[in-house]
Amino acid sequence: MSIVAISETLGSLGTEIGRRVAAARGFELADREIIAKAAERFHEGIGELTHVTEERPTLWERFTDTQRRYMTYVEAILLELAARDNVVLVGRAATLLLRGVGHAMRVRVSAPEDVRAARLQHEQGLTLEAARDLVHQTDRERAARVRFLYHVRCSTTSCSAPTGSAPTGGRGSSARRSTTRASSQRRPRGARSRTSPSRPRRGPRCSRTR
Repeated sequence: MSIVAISETLGSLGTEIGRRVAAARGFELADREIIAKAAERFHEGIGELTHVTEERPTLWERFTDTQRRYMTYVEAILLELAARDNVVLVGRAATLLLRGVGHAMRVRVSAPEDVRAARLQHEQGLTLEAARDLVHQTDRERAARVRFLYHVRCSTTSCSAPTGSAPTGGRGSSARRSTTRASSQRRPRGARSRTSPSRPRRGPRCSRTR
């Protein structure tokens, strides 16, 4: 294992855990540096690239390709860093991007809401109520962003399979079955159904009761 990808909830100390893992293993740590490298490489603003990875897309953004283009820039840097090996990647949907990489350890770091809110209250000098509101808002924003970009539903503890995924057998086979049923029901008037000779009707089945 030479790649560690960490996703975190606000106030869960995921970045601190990543920093300690990198120091213990002698790995490179990449967190905010991911955004800075993408901004420099593709000549975009840090604010715009940060928004695309952390905040809910606006209604207008959902109908343009700007957000996906920005995310492609961030993903390019993530993949470049991952290709070097011996790296800890924190945030920026790295755990989702590296789902198919067998030698990447993907970790979700979280903590109870009250614990996270108390930590933010102490670190940022907020009231407990304001800290709780910030935790809830950030969780919603990040979940909405991931759902928009990757069609994955994330809670504070895990991410589920892509939404709208095809059932067993795939959508194509289901559609073919529906078409077959529909075509078999539409026969010309007077046409005979090609079925086996009818059998004598049996009486109603009776179940044994106790």
